[in-house]
Amino acid sequence: MAREGRLNNGGKDLCELFFDLSMDILVVAGLDGFFKKVNPALVNTLDWTAEELLSRPWIEFVHPLDRQATEAARDALVAGEKVARFENRYQGKDGSIHWLSWTSMPMPEQGLIFAVARETTGQKQAEEELQRYRADLEKQVRERTALLTGINLIFREALFCETEEQLGQFCLTVAEKLTGSKFSYLAEVDQAGNLEIIAISNPGWSACEMPVSEALRFLKHIDLRGLRSRVMMSAETLIFNDSASHPDWIDPPKGHPAINSFLGTPLKSAGQVFGMIGLANREGGYHKGNQKDMEALAVAVVEALTRKRAERKLAQLRGHHELILSSASEGIIGLDLQGNMSFVNPAAAQMLGYEAAELISRNAHAVIHHSKSDGSPFPEEECRILETLQSGSRIPFEDDWFWRKDGAGFPVRCSTNPLIHNGWVSGTVLTFRDITAWKEAESALRESEQRFRDITEHAVEWIWEVDSEGRFTYSSPVVEKLLGYTPEEVLGKYFYDFFLPEEREEMKDAAFAVFAAKRPFRDFLNRNLHKNGKTVWLSTSGVPMLDASGNLLGYRGADHDITTRKLAEAEIARLASFPQLNPNPVLEVDFQGDITYANSAAHEVAEKLGLQNLRYFLPADLEEILGSIREGKEDQFWRENRLRERIISVYIYAVPQFRVARLFFVDITGQKQVEEELRLSEERFRHISSTISDISYSCSRTGIPPEDGVLAIDWMVGAAERITGYSVEEIKDRGCWGFLVVEEDLPLYEKNVLGLPVGLPGRCELRFRHKNGEIVWVESFAEVIEKQEDSQRLRLYGGLVDITARKEAEAAIKESLEKLHQTLQKTVKALSSTIEIRDPYTAGHQRRVTQLAQAIARELGLSKDQKDALCIAGTIHDLGKICVPAEILSRPGRLSDSEFSLVKDHPLKGYEILEPIQFPWPVAQIVRQHHERLNGSGYPDGLHNEEILLEARILAVADVVEAIASHRPYRPALGIDAALEEISRNRDILFDREVVDACIKVFKEKAFTF
Repeated sequence: MAREGRLNNGGKDLCELFFDLSMDILVVAGLDGFFKKVNPALVNTLDWTAEELLSRPWIEFVHPLDRQATEAARDALVAGEKVARFENRYQGKDGSIHWLSWTSMPMPEQGLIFAVARETTGQKQAEEELQRYRADLEKQVRERTALLTGINLIFREALFCETEEQLGQFCLTVAEKLTGSKFSYLAEVDQAGNLEIIAISNPGWSACEMPVSEALRFLKHIDLRGLRSRVMMSAETLIFNDSASHPDWIDPPKGHPAINSFLGTPLKSAGQVFGMIGLANREGGYHKGNQKDMEALAVAVVEALTRKRAERKLAQLRGHHELILSSASEGIIGLDLQGNMSFVNPAAAQMLGYEAAELISRNAHAVIHHSKSDGSPFPEEECRILETLQSGSRIPFEDDWFWRKDGAGFPVRCSTNPLIHNGWVSGTVLTFRDITAWKEAESALRESEQRFRDITEHAVEWIWEVDSEGRFTYSSPVVEKLLGYTPEEVLGKYFYDFFLPEEREEMKDAAFAVFAAKRPFRDFLNRNLHKNGKTVWLSTSGVPMLDASGNLLGYRGADHDITTRKLAEAEIARLASFPQLNPNPVLEVDFQGDITYANSAAHEVAEKLGLQNLRYFLPADLEEILGSIREGKEDQFWRENRLRERIISVYIYAVPQFRVARLFFVDITGQKQVEEELRLSEERFRHISSTISDISYSCSRTGIPPEDGVLAIDWMVGAAERITGYSVEEIKDRGCWGFLVVEEDLPLYEKNVLGLPVGLPGRCELRFRHKNGEIVWVESFAEVIEKQEDSQRLRLYGGLVDITARKEAEAAIKESLEKLHQTLQKTVKALSSTIEIRDPYTAGHQRRVTQLAQAIARELGLSKDQKDALCIAGTIHDLGKICVPAEILSRPGRLSDSEFSLVKDHPLKGYEILEPIQFPWPVAQIVRQHHERLNGSGYPDGLHNEEILLEARILAVADVVEAIASHRPYRPALGIDAALEEISRNRDILFDREVVDACIKVFKEKAFTF
């Protein structure tokens, strides 16, 4: 029994809790007319306190108009009705009216009534608004029926009226009937600014005492100050119900009825007023409804007139086009969608040997395109003429084959153009031309060109053509032998581009003087630069090319190489003048030692050195030399002779046929000084190189490695033994130092040392294995040069620097940075965990957003720095929610404006927390911007487009997708499809196009999941 009592007590407590927490209105009323118990839902709805509701009869809160029906429902329940359902209105404390829908049940044992209600005020208001809208709509439909009927009549009549005047007359009839007007006219403005009458209403003008012709004259000469001008200038429909009192009013001519009211409506096309409809004398005057009707009617009138004029223009164009097609020299055939011929112009019929009527409705491929040029069948599915019907694009044919009625075929050049109607292909137009004569001429031309090519390509001379400006238009292949250029490189260049620069202008002027005279020329000598930089002598001959009127088209000619001849001529001249022109002393002595010749330089040098006799030039052992010459032992000798502190080199060679010896003298004092300086420099270099802490070396090889040559060290200086453990001699014995390189680094050695091309330096970092087994890091510098005297002999200069200490320091720094990075990651994860503790409903949100952001970044090809920044920013992007009260973060219902504003502050709060931290990336800015949107609707700064960091744009998309796809306190999860639909719908509006596309791709193509 005690346990049953506790359950009963517990049940009572649960009922009371349900009564208080119910969203519906719950009341208990007594039969005495007073509320016995009300729940908070009724208090909140009516704004009366519970005490106020319980202190007064409930009927006093019911709207007076609903009290009788409410009491009747109560009486029915008292009389035994089990359930009563009804609606009534209750008055709130502030006087507001609330519709309530009740379900009441009696509790006879207790003498009470229990009732449940829901407020239906909004529904009632919507129903009342709908009723008002329906009534207003029905009224508008009735009012617009006459207008729509008139507009339909105008459009229907436009199909049958033959002239604009007939159409205008009908439009005026509709306007008069619609507005009740007595007079009307339809007009447009001509170039002089006068009215050009299109139509005048017959009923109206028949009541005038003046004839229509007079009325037309009157309308055409209305002063520009008139009401017409005001309508045209304002471009608006105007009503004048007291026209005679208007300042712009002009009295009509005698015989015209009085105008007591006027309605003018402008006619507009493309926003410009071009005419008007004038209505007059409606009984009782015009009103706004007439104005709206006429404005709508004017649109229909303009459209009808435009169509009628377009029809007339189209008819004119159709006739014009038919005339063009009939007179065209090209064949033109129209094809329908089945490839049947629907139009054939006379030229096409004539070329095909048919009458045009014979071809209409016949299949074009079957009649004129059925076989190839060799007579073999041409399958219809391969017909390119019909291809346009499927592709909808123009297709040109340079070479095709058609067949005539008599069975003969002929070559054609043709093209097909699709006919497009409403975006669909409705047919195609085939145009073609018979190219039989052109083919024959082309064949003859090819034969002629082949003969010309055979002649020019096998000729010894360089055959060429230039235009009137000297630009090459043809060049035979011989040019490559003469100047080193291919014919393709010569075409388009000017002939004078190849002349020696110092002679170019003079030779160019001489050549164009011949061009101006239009005369042939022979043996025009000119020097040209070969592609390799050498000089080539050419002898040029040419003849002018003239058109039928004698105008110069250019020149055609030939060049042959005379370089060998010119060099021979120059050598002969040089040898003839050599002794006298030689700037150094030259002497000639007979076999007895007497001087028989001395050039001018010998006398000048002797005078300059203060020598009284030229014999001072002769070496001391001249007698011995001459004795050897006489005995035939030797015929040339080298000696050195010192003259007044100058050192002279003497070259002596015998000329036995003239029994003389010639002596050539060169002052080598400077050379000797240089040699001495070089000796001293090398000695200094040896001292310096023995003290440096790095290694310098030189290697030589013959041929190009690795196949043709071996790299061998010539010399090596520096700290070789300290760095490698091997002596210089041990390294030299190995050929080079490649044996020191660890196996993994050999590709770098082969690329940057062994395989270096000439003139391109190489630099790399390698590992050596020291003689004692330790690893040594070195930086290698190397460059290969080519020795001029032997192009196959290459020399490599290089150096090696010990960078082991630097590498160890770099490794230590890298390890320190890695530890710092790990510390940063742990700190970020701790911050992320702090947020999730305060907001358990979104636990894992930041981690999932980061995963998706990283996947998008990889798809976009972002750099490692950008992906690292996204990882950090994504993990703590909601850090600012620390500043938002926990009860707001976990609120299951909708937030108020003030609460939502606190939530919207979290990007700024997160920025303020992170900004002092010196991240290597803009983490704080990314967090601040992750709720910004492209159109400026985001927060906190309302940024637009590129003002938002790319990382923030990625984070924004990932954030939205995760939020929609996941469960939230105020709603269940909506799923990935809904999330992707949301970002797709706002692509280029709120979210970055490329980011959205990448996000969709990682889900749909890369199977991304959280």
